[in-house]
Amino acid sequence: MSATCPFACGYKSDDGYALQFHIEEHHTENSPFITNDRPSLPKRTKFNDRLINDIRLSESGAQRRESDWFKCTRPGCGEYVALFDIDEHLAIHESIATIDIDEQQSTTDSHSTSSRTTVTTKRHSESTLKKLTKHEPSKQSTGIMRYFMGTSSGSMPLLNPLKHHKPAGRLGTKDLGPHAFEKAMPANVRRDLENNARPRSESRIGSDGKLVRKMYVPNETPGLVPILADLSDLDHNIATAYYCDEHVKHVHKLSTDGNFCGFWNIQMLLTHIYAVSPRRENRELPLPTILRMQDTIEAAWDAGIGTHGRVETGGIRNTRKWIGTQEAAAYLQQIEHEVTALSFKSTKRSKDPPACIQLLDYIEAYFLSGRDAASRYGSSCVTQLPPIYFQRAGHSMTIVGLERRADGDRNLILFDPSFATSSGMLRLVDGKVAHARIETLMAAYRKDVEKLEHWDEFEILIPQAQDESGVR
Repeated sequence: MSATCPFACGYKSDDGYALQFHIEEHHTENSPFITNDRPSLPKRTKFNDRLINDIRLSESGAQRRESDWFKCTRPGCGEYVALFDIDEHLAIHESIATIDIDEQQSTTDSHSTSSRTTVTTKRHSESTLKKLTKHEPSKQSTGIMRYFMGTSSGSMPLLNPLKHHKPAGRLGTKDLGPHAFEKAMPANVRRDLENNARPRSESRIGSDGKLVRKMYVPNETPGLVPILADLSDLDHNIATAYYCDEHVKHVHKLSTDGNFCGFWNIQMLLTHIYAVSPRRENRELPLPTILRMQDTIEAAWDAGIGTHGRVETGGIRNTRKWIGTQEAAAYLQQIEHEVTALSFKSTKRSKDPPACIQLLDYIEAYFLSGRDAASRYGSSCVTQLPPIYFQRAGHSMTIVGLERRADGDRNLILFDPSFATSSGMLRLVDGKVAHARIETLMAAYRKDVEKLEHWDEFEILIPQAQDESGVR
């Protein structure tokens, strides 16, 4: 599958190396990999040999090239993105940029409200609730829901518990990213991780026009779940929607060199775990830094939890190596929090649904099981259920909801740590008007079947309810 140059010059290629070389040659100043007047090119030769050795075609998943990745050069991004994901990654950048431009223009154009869609949200009162449109879940979803509700017996088809597999040996860049073999992360990256997510205070103008002083963490956005529920309700293409606990925060990456998506997603789970803790002192805990989380995973391995992870990664302390579902499970178990881990795989049997349908069926049944205790936002339900760690090849996100469209199709609603919250969504969180279309505001969060069907395997991790001991 061809990918386009992120600098919008029109160049396209289905070869990961060719795309990377094009970026180096035409869009990178003083690149060490491009020829000049000197006859000797030892750096370029060494780079080519390493690149060819590290980038291989994946033999699964419709001939995807999952190990081909490049570094996104959008300002503030720097994410290492798989070749197969480039177009979708850049499309989300574009939707967020469109929102930001609209918001900027709305402050300078006195006629903007007459030519641009405006959106405002509010929590629905019980007296203004509209009836939920009835859409029957699939038979598979209904069967799974009976297990959640404890009203069925027998085996649950197509659900595979994620097992602690035997170590496959030392993994490389395809699984652990471009820094798979580094001994220690650069000092500046370590400083960024230690300092850039500390709480800060600022003065803001509230929805009532008064100046208020607020504490905030630069890469955390609270209050998004109710806003998303309202937007789903306002979208005429959506029949009904289900969301997780409203306390879940969107945690996005810090501006530093390295992908740490697995850690950011664990932090999103922790925002729920801390918020609902039976122990009051846990509810205001700051999220642990990535460096501290790496120490906790290493401690889990020392305690015999998921020890194959150490074999496969060579250890992760003070490195930028990528982690996955197994390491996330080890972390939560080390802090004495039980989890349910499942995998969904496409099979060669024609009667079996593909992995994306299995996943959607399970997630829909999961949220349906929480309807009785849910708060209603028009046609949307905000449950008290935990968010879900979501892993597919090369990237992880956090599932916070599911929409069922009027035509019967479904969308996963995800918090992606690769992207910061748009200015339009931040305005809605602050109780202000956003100057953007609903579908544009939701674009960074929605994944439909067409986007999910590119992958033939998914893993999820669900934190379980905790006891009186709370969280450590």
